[in-house]
Amino acid sequence: GDYSFSLRVYDGQGKSDTTSLSFTVGADVSAMAEVELVLHQDLSQLKQNQLKSILDAIKVLTKSKSSIEIVRVYPARRTGLASIVFKVRSEGNTKQKYLPGRDVVKALAQSLASTPDLLEAEVHSLETVTCQNECGGHGKCDPETRECICDPFWTENMFSRYLLKAEPNCNWSVIYVAVIMLGSVTATCLLCCLTRGCNRSRLKYNRLNTAENVELAGGRAELLSSSTDTEEEEILYEAAKRKKYSKRLPRRQTNGLATASKSAKKSSRDETFA
Repeated sequence: GDYSFSLRVYDGQGKSDTTSLSFTVGADVSAMAEVELVLHQDLSQLKQNQLKSILDAIKVLTKSKSSIEIVRVYPARRTGLASIVFKVRSEGNTKQKYLPGRDVVKALAQSLASTPDLLEAEVHSLETVTCQNECGGHGKCDPETRECICDPFWTENMFSRYLLKAEPNCNWSVIYVAVIMLGSVTATCLLCCLTRGCNRSRLKYNRLNTAENVELAGGRAELLSSSTDTEEEEILYEAAKRKKYSKRLPRRQTNGLATASKSAKKSSRDETFA
């Protein structure tokens, strides 16, 4: 971390002077290589020969030709189970450079996923001692819970975390999420409005009785709203129209004859009086 110190000195005359000093203490490079392997058994049940076989298996799984350095063996922090903290030295380096802890965890996790009994013991958890999750560059990893504490206006990607089983992250911007949700709601509303508008444009009103005139009830014509414009309805409507006009034509002729006969009778009467 970063440290800053300030020193003020006074003399006998009451005068003073101040000086400040700041420096940064970097993290132990080898601490980033420490890996914690927690076995599903008590520490009292862990024997020396079992520990040796576990370290040999780790050496094979990580494809390392160098030795495995044990940091400590102790009861795990959160469970109290047997915990082995170790580091894997890199190959052919006199400065004892270690392999990155995340690479070691990744290699062991892939091997244990296919063959869980490679270490001849049930594994409870496998992780680096120091939380090395970068949280997408928008947060910090909590060393105790291993969860990400996101920066303002950033949140976790729930899909990758819970559906894809990814590690905690801060990959989603709150602003982008709000814009996408607002756009989705707007698009849904527009689609619903357009759909309802298309359905209304297809409505057609037809007569209830296609053979006779519409019967008026209370001064209003009873109409039937139909949402379909089928070919059968058009045929029935046209047939009813032709039938109605065919019935009207004879009536007009009969009315004409009746009018002519009345005119003839009237003329005959006029002649008689004349």
